[in-house]
Amino acid sequence: MKLKNYSGWIFGGEKQAQWTQKIFTKQTRFKNPLHQNYKHCLAVAHCLGLVEGLQSVVVFSDEASFKTPLPKNVVNESGLLSLIAQYKGQITESSHSTNLAFTLAAERLDIALQRSDSDAKSLHLMQFKYRRIEPTISS
Repeated sequence: MKLKNYSGWIFGGEKQAQWTQKIFTKQTRFKNPLHQNYKHCLAVAHCLGLVEGLQSVVVFSDEASFKTPLPKNVVNESGLLSLIAQYKGQITESSHSTNLAFTLAAERLDIALQRSDSDAKSLHLMQFKYRRIEPTISS
C-alpha cells in the first residue's frame, strides 16, 4: 500500500508516467504512484519468495479530488475499507502476516548492513543489547 498525502485536484491515468496535482493555479507533476508501487511490490515479493498474492493499492488523502477516472486499486482514505473488503478471504492470517513482516524487516536490515550503514549496524547491535535486559518494575 502506498499512501499519498496530497490535496487539490489530481489528474492521471493508469498508464501515464506522471500525474498532476493542481491547487488553485499551481500545478505540480509527480511520478505515477501505481508504477512506483508496482516496483515496491516486486521487491516485497522477491524478499518473501512469493509468486502471487500481493495486491497493489494506492491511497490518497480525502483532501484529494480525482478529476480523471480512477484505476480500481486507487482510492481515497474513505474508500479504503470497502476496497479491503473486496479482498476478503485473500488476506493472510495474522500470524502469517507477522512472519512476513519480520522477514521483510530482516531483509531490509541485511541490505543496510551490506551497505556498511553505520546507523543500521548501531541499531542492530542495540536490538541485541536490549533483548538481554529484563524489564524491571519500579515501586
